[in-house]
Order: sequence, then C-alpha cells, then structure tokens
Amino acid sequence: MTTDTALTVRTDNLTVRFADAPALDRLDLRLAPGRIHGLLGRNGSGKSTLAATLAGFRQPDDGRVLIEGGDLGTAAEPYENAVVTSRVCLIRESGDLPDSVQVKHAISLAAALRPYWDADLAGDLLDRFEVR
Repeated sequence: MTTDTALTVRTDNLTVRFADAPALDRLDLRLAPGRIHGLLGRNGSGKSTLAATLAGFRQPDDGRVLIEGGDLGTAAEPYENAVVTSRVCLIRESGDLPDSVQVKHAISLAAALRPYWDADLAGDLLDRFEVR
C-alpha cells in the first residue's frame, strides 16, 4: 500500500449499544496507516461491531470514528459518507452474500465497488492467509 492511499483510523470515546448492552464502551483506538491490524477476542466481545462501525455500516451511539489520510483532506466520519466509504472495504464472513458465493467472486464484487481497491494487496493477502 502506498502512503498516498493509506488511511489513519481513530475512534474517540466510541460507544455502540444493542438495546441497553454496550458492545463497545468508550473505546479510544488509533490504527496506523499502511499496516494490517487484527481483532482478537471472544464471541460477543465487539469485534464485528467495531469492524462494521469503522467501515460505516453502523452509526455509533456515542463518540466518533474518524478516517483520514490519502486524498480525503481533513478527518471525516465514515457513516453515510460516500467519499470515505469509497476508500474503506469490509467483507464480512456471512450475511452480505449467499454462502455459495466463492471468495474470488466476493473479492471481484468488492473490487468493482471500490475505486481505490488494491488488487495486488488483495492477492498478496489471499496468498499469505491461504484463502481459496
């Protein structure tokens, strides 16, 4: 990934609730640009909620997510922001496409929908993690 396309991700006091139960509770997070970050935790610990919130699929109940870098100019929130979400891609394990869709087809769809898609990086990651 080149530095002109790399994005910094930041959360400030991020809270997301399901009914009265917090999935994320006042989370402050900084993700450096141009790096691969992983989320580890037990079921129900908020990993998918965090990913969906960072990608702009879910609106925080409190706090904020800021994406900055590349040609975005100033930091911006991803929720309902087409400029930011065109630069961010989340391919979830299930729920978005039928289970019968192969990984290569899911990747092709993501590439077609994201103008900043890095096909070389995607291919390297698929090879590195032995995804078929």
